[in-house]
Amino acid sequence: MESQKLKNEQKRTEAKKKLFLAVFSMTLEQITRACEHTRIHRDTYYDWYSKDLQFASAVKTVGRESMGYFIAQAKNEIVRF
Repeated sequence: MESQKLKNEQKRTEAKKKLFLAVFSMTLEQITRACEHTRIHRDTYYDWYSKDLQFASAVKTVGRESMGYFIAQAKNEIVRF
């Protein structure tokens, strides 16, 4: 019974991490806003980030993708002038 509870908790945590990453990209990498929308505490985010290398890597990937998007947008604006 205890192992089933742990498995369910792990599934919820993984789901929250995925949701956080989606919201994080939509909030333009604002940790506080992403935490609020995901309904997790900032400490939880930092705990995940420090202990889960796969999560940390995904957070960094979101950051690179967002930065690439903004650079492309800026280049498009410059070309218009």
